[in-house]
Amino acid sequence: MIWAGAVARAATTAGAVARATRAWIAWGVVAAAAVACGGGDRSPIAVLAAAAGPVERQAGTSAWAPAKVGARFFLGDAARTGDGDARLTIGTSALRMDPHTLVRFGQKGARQTLDVELGAFELEGAGAFGLGLGELALGERGGVRVTAAAGGGATLELLVGDARFVDEGGTATALAVGQVLDLSLGEVTIVSPDARPALDAAPPDAAPPPSAALTLSISGSKAQIMAPGAKAWAGMPAGDGSLPAGAALKLGARTTAEATQPGLSLSLPAGAELAAGGDPFIALRAGRATLAVDAGATGRIAVPGATVTTAGDGAAGVAIEIAARQTKVTATRGSATLVGRAGRMTLQRGETATVSRDGSVDLLYEIPRYFDLQVRAGESFTVHDPKASTAIQFDLSIACPGGGVVELARGGDWGSARQSGGATTANLMVPGGTWSYRVRCSEGSGEGKAVATGRITVRRDDGRRPLPAKPPTNLVDVDGRDYKIVYQNLIPSVDFRWKGAPGSAFRLTLGTGKRTKVVDAKTSRISVKGSDLADGTYPFYIERTDGQTARSKTSRLIIEFDNAAPAASIEAPRGGAPFGAEVAIKGVALPGWSASVDGTPVPVDRQGRFAATVAAPRANALAIRLAHAQRGVHYYLRRAR
Repeated sequence: MIWAGAVARAATTAGAVARATRAWIAWGVVAAAAVACGGGDRSPIAVLAAAAGPVERQAGTSAWAPAKVGARFFLGDAARTGDGDARLTIGTSALRMDPHTLVRFGQKGARQTLDVELGAFELEGAGAFGLGLGELALGERGGVRVTAAAGGGATLELLVGDARFVDEGGTATALAVGQVLDLSLGEVTIVSPDARPALDAAPPDAAPPPSAALTLSISGSKAQIMAPGAKAWAGMPAGDGSLPAGAALKLGARTTAEATQPGLSLSLPAGAELAAGGDPFIALRAGRATLAVDAGATGRIAVPGATVTTAGDGAAGVAIEIAARQTKVTATRGSATLVGRAGRMTLQRGETATVSRDGSVDLLYEIPRYFDLQVRAGESFTVHDPKASTAIQFDLSIACPGGGVVELARGGDWGSARQSGGATTANLMVPGGTWSYRVRCSEGSGEGKAVATGRITVRRDDGRRPLPAKPPTNLVDVDGRDYKIVYQNLIPSVDFRWKGAPGSAFRLTLGTGKRTKVVDAKTSRISVKGSDLADGTYPFYIERTDGQTARSKTSRLIIEFDNAAPAASIEAPRGGAPFGAEVAIKGVALPGWSASVDGTPVPVDRQGRFAATVAAPRANALAIRLAHAQRGVHYYLRRAR
């Protein structure tokens, strides 16, 4: 059910779709060969190349059916996405559909068209393309975005490269990056960009005039300034000052600075180099910086190869790090748009992109617009996922009723944490491994202290591995070394061996104080049942008791529960099987574990077996939850084809 889910937009009914005015794009040179023979030629118009979530195909007027990568689309077919985007190839061009977008491969007159009935898509690749109200010519590395308008018509925006649009009356318009055309019925007009602002020139109130100066507050003794027209650096004392147009600032070791203008502030650590003047007025040349912008304001800063603009309804900001070959930009609040000489990209909060010095822009980390698993903020758990990463949605409604941010870090390194925010939920892509996360609630223009924390372990595991029938026996030697046993559910039995020791009577001393256990035996290999052991650290040694004085070295045994070990084996559903309205689940769990799906308990019998029929998931995957009072929580994921 690709339209269901907490983050899914409301499904548009068939009647509403029929009433919606469509936006047409027809392909000319690129895909002419695919449709040269009209309906008699069964060469595909488009092929599904990649999908970040469920995609469905409608063949003509037949029912919708799941589409997997490699699916082919013909004239009269339609494609729609759920909680994830998708990429299709059309000849040598690429079509990227946003989540919750519906595109029909139709026809207008003698031309084949892309009818955008819902959502938006981006088209990339140089060539000539026909639109419903004219012709579009894309230059080298060109790209456009077409968005279906709720009130009829659509908008066309040039994202990167060069383009020219010729309407049906023959009037030609050379497009600029960020410029938006309103393709209403009967006319084509240029409108101001909204969600994707034109960045070639700052808005009238977005940037200070070139004659303005930055106000500085410097801490440390190794700040240097190059005054306008100067050719050498000079020392700049700590305290308050200013950086006029044409000047540059460089910070040495143990020296920091805060540069401000009305509506924005720039935090500069040691190693940063900043210049003032030009357009944008602020340029970061080297090092790192954090730009914060007040609600309603817009901040612009130049970095090698690109311009970064950040803005939002509330406070906005970016973190910038310049390296030898590229610059990394992360949207820390609001949104940020990067425009380079060879690329353009808009980042949402928590997303990161890199800019090469030649102006190429590449996405490094993207906030998923879908989710595989939804959890309550503050829960710790292990995910068993056949894929290498899991899209997790955190429910913030209880921890932060007014919205907040989730930060994800490995090893508690919060300085480099990934983050995602939202009013009621926040999505994060969690790669394999063990991670810590914390939740902070929104307070004014920032966030407060952590109100919830947790740990996540993601294991690449299809959950089909059979569970052990009984715990194994482990062998350890009394040789002065430390031994560690990590067990799954039951502590295994342990054989303690004094290798090669002669004698006819021996005694094992295990543990200290009240936990001391003594076992006598006739051989130097002494067994202890797992039921007689517990988690903890045990010093141990063996000595002779046959009248001879001899004793082994003292070793240590450490026994720990493996919190990430499988708690169940899942037999159904099998991965890749399509989901209907209901899904049959079946598996076996270790003793002491309970099972549930979407908060509904699933009975587990005395042999640990469970089976049930549950509703299709709201998320991108079905999650079977296994819980144990002492052992924690495990989620087993299954995705439809």
